[in-house]
Amino acid sequence: MDRTIDVCRTLRATVISLIRLGVHPAILNPIVCSKFVKQVCYPKALYGCELWGKLTSTEWLMLERTQHYICKNIQGLPRRTRSDMCLPMIGWFSIESYVDEKKLLFLGRICNLPCESVSFRILIRRVNDFKYNDGSHSNLGFTVDIINILRKYELSTYFNDFCETGLFPTPLIWKRIVKTTVAAFEIVNWKRRINIDDDFVAFKMIKKEYAPHPAWTIALKHPNLRKQAQYLTSVCCLVKDYDNGQNILCDRCGKMFLDPLVHAIASCDYLDETRDNFWCEIININPITFSIFLANMSDEELFYYLLSCNSDNFPLETDQLETFQAICVRYIHKFGTLLQD
Repeated sequence: MDRTIDVCRTLRATVISLIRLGVHPAILNPIVCSKFVKQVCYPKALYGCELWGKLTSTEWLMLERTQHYICKNIQGLPRRTRSDMCLPMIGWFSIESYVDEKKLLFLGRICNLPCESVSFRILIRRVNDFKYNDGSHSNLGFTVDIINILRKYELSTYFNDFCETGLFPTPLIWKRIVKTTVAAFEIVNWKRRINIDDDFVAFKMIKKEYAPHPAWTIALKHPNLRKQAQYLTSVCCLVKDYDNGQNILCDRCGKMFLDPLVHAIASCDYLDETRDNFWCEIININPITFSIFLANMSDEELFYYLLSCNSDNFPLETDQLETFQAICVRYIHKFGTLLQD
């Protein structure tokens, strides 16, 4: 437990130091911030995690909370943002998967060592002890842990073949296998969690892929859109209260609405000029059928489609897609700020 507390403190302290140096969403794109954190803070705080034994659920919870705190900070999201919303926004997986991945890669390095090396011999000896003791040996540390991890990600076949034939994938191939398998495992669990939680009804329509949100990626190419992208992602992470279906009176146009941004984009008379400019830019994206495709959507469908910044169900070329994403980022921010002014 003490080690885990020290890891959490080190991770927080290192990230805060980076933020004070300028690695902050007010200055840098969160995708860039996340690379700094992953390449500087994680290796320092989690040094030697390959040799950690089995952690308790409390220790994992402490580590996950630390990562959630960091993830929200580098994106400028509120503290109470749902973790399953903020993590996929920059393509992060759980910290447990990070540690598991490091352990699996460490196993791959050991298995590719020469047979005469000490580490290789220790591994084989421990594996044999584990097998012949029917898993009852409690002092095997890394060996028991790695076997459980292999079973967890259904990678035991590779290690069983290694024990029988002495053949193991090369480090490069093993790294690709591990990353693909761990990512697939995390995505399946993430989808399962959001499918059983009513807070994610709207979010599921917006975020369909576990990858950095297009708003952040387009802001990398157009740094002047960073502030607008931050606004869009914060809107994506809002939890809607569908039980409270009370209409609100717009003090600008006198119409009733449920969602202020949906109202601003679709029906507020006060924003007619901005809405006309928005549709003019959409029409300029060839082919013209794309604007017809958007116009045929309901108000809420259009809103979620714009928040996703993706042209699902309508293939666009790369430059056209980037133009559409930039329009989404600019106008979601513009509609929101104009309605608040």
